[in-house]
Amino acid sequence: MHGETLSVPRLVSSDRSSKIFGDITFEWVKERGSQEAYKSNPEVGQLKFESNKIVGLTWCSNELEADTESFGKFMAHSFGKALAFMLDYYFLWGSGVGQPLGIHNSTALETVARAAMGSLDLADFASLAERVVADSWLDPGLVWIIGSDSLGELFNLTASAANGAAVINLNDPHILGKPLIISSLAESMGTQGDLGLFNMSYYAIGDRQLSISSSKHQDINGRGYLTGEVLWKIIWRGSGSPIISSPITPKLGSNQVSPFVVLTTAS
Repeated sequence: MHGETLSVPRLVSSDRSSKIFGDITFEWVKERGSQEAYKSNPEVGQLKFESNKIVGLTWCSNELEADTESFGKFMAHSFGKALAFMLDYYFLWGSGVGQPLGIHNSTALETVARAAMGSLDLADFASLAERVVADSWLDPGLVWIIGSDSLGELFNLTASAANGAAVINLNDPHILGKPLIISSLAESMGTQGDLGLFNMSYYAIGDRQLSISSSKHQDINGRGYLTGEVLWKIIWRGSGSPIISSPITPKLGSNQVSPFVVLTTAS
């Protein structure tokens, strides 16, 4: 982003049953046949990013800064890890008001009932796989995200000997060939959001500005120059949002699909 706002075009594509990718129609016609009747009017919408700002602050002593070699690089590394964690949280859970719109709060999210309340079953993975938009399986952006406190359930999953290794590989965490991310940013076991299948290629980030700075000036509480402390600050400006606004009706099949699918609490 080069300004406070950025609008990018996007095809409005929620129904692929009769038309495709934003009302584009395809028809077979005879050689030299008229194509006038088949022209379409694709619906083009806008995805508008409004730059928001997230700020991180921390104090350290003048002595620590002076005695630590390359302290600025250390702070940049530490701040960077902290910022990445917080942005991941808001890209997943943000409200969209003064902050990014997270996947879990998007109207594009598709929910699927779990096989049994309070647990995870191999059938749950199959249910999510069935409801993710089909082109995601060829996309490197497709990942599973599971909560760290669901690992007990994960290790208890069983599959038939003939295909167990092909379905679940916990030595190199993959499910159905797609990476399994174990995260503290997923909900607790048995709650909606404890397991999800997400195509991150359907999520757009507007990156405006990143800055890291420090100051020894005194603040209103007397910290800084008089207390021998340095205030470090990191600022990121930008936004984020799914690029679609609703689940998709597929060309064939009766179930709606989405690039973002999660289990519900109920069975």
